[in-house]
Formats: sequence, structure tokens, C-alpha cells
Amino acid sequence: LATFAVMCPGGACQPEFTENGPIAIKQGRHPLLNSSTYHAYIPNDVFQPGGMQLITGPNMSGKSTYLRQVGLLAILAHIGSYVPAEFASFRLLTHIVTRMGGNEQQMDGGRPLPPSDTTLGEPDGTLVAQPEGPSNGGAFFKEVEEICTVLSMASERTLVLIDEFGRATSATGGAALAWALAEHLAVKAHCLGFFVTHYFDVVQGLELLYGEQDEGQGNRAGAAPVITTRHFLVDKKDGIHPLFAMSVGVSHDYLGGEMAESSGLPEVLIHHAYQIRDRLRKKAHEEEEARKQSTKTKEQETTLPRRAVAQQLLNLQYSTLDEQGLRAYIRGLKNTTTAAVKAGAADVFEP
Repeated sequence: LATFAVMCPGGACQPEFTENGPIAIKQGRHPLLNSSTYHAYIPNDVFQPGGMQLITGPNMSGKSTYLRQVGLLAILAHIGSYVPAEFASFRLLTHIVTRMGGNEQQMDGGRPLPPSDTTLGEPDGTLVAQPEGPSNGGAFFKEVEEICTVLSMASERTLVLIDEFGRATSATGGAALAWALAEHLAVKAHCLGFFVTHYFDVVQGLELLYGEQDEGQGNRAGAAPVITTRHFLVDKKDGIHPLFAMSVGVSHDYLGGEMAESSGLPEVLIHHAYQIRDRLRKKAHEEEEARKQSTKTKEQETTLPRRAVAQQLLNLQYSTLDEQGLRAYIRGLKNTTTAAVKAGAADVFEP
């Protein structure tokens, strides 16, 4: 550890600890990538007082590396090491739990070895029971299994790192589960966590409910802010060039096609994908415009009967009907109005 502290490229600092404070890191660097001689690692600041930090950005912009950086620096600090940063302060943690991609391989469960094979047994020949391996479920089942483990350890002293939960199922189902999970960890379990996702609507919705508002006091849920949003920047001039730098807010860059093109996918396939993407966007835009027009028409259909009713009520001040006659007239007007609204017409009213 002493050698690491002295030889760490860019220098390292002695971390501080608090009981229930934030994770605060100035110019933190991934300890393994920072030691690589192939490129200079771009440092990032980290500040999360509590709750969940929701992270968005295009593919290959640095989101997953950032998650691993936070986890590795927390581990180094808790084992008594200096950390590659200018300043670092951590909450005392009891668990660091993760759900990250790349570990969805399926295999048979770990069965005990037959008695004749003692290669994994004790020296006296006693067979050691092997741990149960992953079940024969799909990729989404593996995701859910790992999230169950995360939830079983969730507390105020748990650091949670989740990378794109819900991506292995439908977009609607995945977004709903991602929203529910992030909300539970931040609001009910009070974890300290970092959550990478491409579900921009989920991030915006949670920020609206639980994020810090412009006035800096509470939020729409009537509670202290427990959601913060960050995104990674890219330079879109002359291609796609990730900057590996973080900024406040939510990213709206849908650059999957551009990233795939830069990775060497065949040009004919990319061109066809762009055509499909344009058609899908056009269809979504047309559906949205149709929905707005339908809403506007319904509002107009409802407004016209209201105006007719108001006019007839105003005319009653000149009426010569007695009280019983007025009541009967108003009752009839009510029935006529209800029928007009259901029929979507305004011309059923008599002058």
C-alpha cells in the first residue's frame, strides 16, 4: 500500500471518513486505468450526499468505468489505502454491492461431484459440497437474481452500483422496473448509490419527483432531494468523440447508430438502420401530433356545450317562470348538456 501511494501516477491522498456524510472525491481516477501507459486517464469529481445518482450518456462515454472507479476507490479507502485523487471523503460502509453487465452466462447449477472423484475434496477424501451455480434462466432472470441480492443488503451504509438494470426485457417493462428499483433504493432503503441507465424518461421523472428544484428547497414529493442526475459529454463534431467528462443533468443524445458506425459495423447495415430509425422517429412524431390534435378537438367539443349552457343560464335572469318551472328547466338543461358532451356535439341546444 505504501508503494502504491508513492508510485501512483498523478499522486494519491489519504481518504477521510464520516459516519453519515457524502461520498466526495476531487479529481478521482480509476486505479487500474490510471496506471496504464497507453493513455492518460481523465479524472472526474464525485459528490453524492445520499440517495441515488442517476447517470446517462451515449455508449462508450465512460459511464461503466465511472461506476467501477467509485467502487474501487471506496474499497481502497476501506482497506487502509491511499486513493488516486486530490481529495476523498467516504461514508463508513458495511457493504458494496453491484449489478453490472457482462456476467449473464448460463450454466447448470453446481452439482456435488460423484464420490469417486475427490480432486476437490479434503486431504482425507471427504467430499466438499460445491456452491450452487447459476440457474438455467435467461439474461433477465440473472439480472433479477442479482438485484435480489442487492436488496437484501440495502441500508444507509450500503454503496450500490447498478449498470443498466432492465435492459434484457421489453423497453416498457425494463423502464418500469428500473424506476421502481431506483425509487426504492433512494427513498425507502436510503442507500448511497449510483445508477447508470438509458431510460431517459425514468431519469427525468425521478428527478422531477425527488430531485432538487430550482429554489433548492424540497421537491414535488415534499421531501429532501434524494435523486441527482449526471451525464457524460461527447464531442459530435467530425464524428463521435467521447470526452469522458461529467456534467450535471440528463443526456438526450441517442447516438447508438453513430457509435456502432465508429466501431466498424458494415456501412450497408448502418445505412439501413438509419433509414429505419428515421421512419420510426417520423411515425412517433406523427402519433404525437395526432394525439395533441385529438386532445385539442375534445377540449373544443367540451367547451362549446359549456358556452351554450352559460348563455342559457344568463338568459334565465329575464325569465318569467316560477321557482318550480325554473327547477324543471335547469334539470332539463343538465340532461341536455350531459347528452351533448357524450355525443361530442354542441348543436343539440335550442336557442
